[in-house]
Amino acid sequence: MTIEKNAYQGDDLPLLQSALAGWIAEAGDCGYCHVGDVAHRLNNDLHSLPLSKRVTVWHRALDQIIVGFAINLVFDNAFEVYVSPAFRGTSEEKLMLETAQNDTWVLIQEAGTKEKTVMMDVWACDSVRKSQMQALGFRQYRAWTFLTERSLINKAIPEKPLPDGFTIRRAKVDDIAQLAIVQNSAFGDDISPEDFQNTVIQAAGFDIQDEMVVVAPDGRIAAYTHLWFDYQNGVGMFEPVGAHQDFHRMGLTSAMMAQALREMHKAGMHTAQVSYTVTNVAAERLYRRLGFVIKDWSVGMIKAIT
Repeated sequence: MTIEKNAYQGDDLPLLQSALAGWIAEAGDCGYCHVGDVAHRLNNDLHSLPLSKRVTVWHRALDQIIVGFAINLVFDNAFEVYVSPAFRGTSEEKLMLETAQNDTWVLIQEAGTKEKTVMMDVWACDSVRKSQMQALGFRQYRAWTFLTERSLINKAIPEKPLPDGFTIRRAKVDDIAQLAIVQNSAFGDDISPEDFQNTVIQAAGFDIQDEMVVVAPDGRIAAYTHLWFDYQNGVGMFEPVGAHQDFHRMGLTSAMMAQALREMHKAGMHTAQVSYTVTNVAAERLYRRLGFVIKDWSVGMIKAIT
């Protein structure tokens, strides 16, 4: 079947998310990300490159239905490719993978970095993608991310009280400057409030009402998380989850996420998911106490470009 490659257009995000949700409904989520991860990847990696260069969309030539898309240059040298179940394991999927690999390498060179490899994280459950990547010359070199989930229906949500004087609420536009401060402290970033507003708050697919914050007695935002919703499949996701270093070890993120689990259930979600790097022991303890269990893990596959 003939497919066409197209550059990302400004109104493509909801179309990509709708296609992805449909693929998950059809075939399960092995090999796919949560629909919220698409918006998060596009909006929060803080690349200066336009999305028309970083995102590629493939349509069926006959009817222009989306059959795959790639996000190029995720972080330093990675790329991601998501494909309709009808095209998994086909020559068309191989073409998408090769294209994304090559496009990412071009962008690495344009960025002027010393990086000499390209890589993709592949879920352990996804034997089809692993075989395809090996056929393209990629090798496995490390485990990277755990995907965890918990039921919002069959498992009670624990009560996690806040320390005296702290409160939880939804974020608002007036919080932008403080949200940037918390992100910088939690993740070692260096983003200005203006850049945070332009690249995150005002980005397509982002609703500040889906951001939850913990407010300290002195009015500072101490912790935050964003709630993403896949309404078609009933799955909510946390991304990111962070606390300012001044407020670590106070149980703030645990209380915030417990409240957010209740909000997800009210919104019609039956399952919640959250991911973390395999070396993040603190995150593992936090999510385990909230009832999350490991569902899958990703393995990095890398290829040197000469």
